[in-house]
Amino acid sequence: MASGSVSLEAIASQMYITRGQLTRRVKAIKGMTTQQYAMKVRLTHASNLLKNNIDMAISEVAFRCGFEDATSFSRAFRRKYGISPSEYRNDDNLIDI
Repeated sequence: MASGSVSLEAIASQMYITRGQLTRRVKAIKGMTTQQYAMKVRLTHASNLLKNNIDMAISEVAFRCGFEDATSFSRAFRRKYGISPSEYRNDDNLIDI
């Protein structure tokens, strides 16, 4: 895991619930698993960084969004949005995802 990552157990503990309760509540509220929701949040943050910090390296965006390396970040970004992070950054016609 990337530096600064937080486990589901730690989040659940801070909320005084079990990991299972946290998982069920996220599923009920967001309609997705905790892993899916975390990935969505990370990739949304990444898209904002890519558009608003054009001088920031893709690898730095990846690290700041909790990815181990730029390759895994690029793979996840492309899987979700259908384009690479650099294509997204360079296309002025794309609005924030």
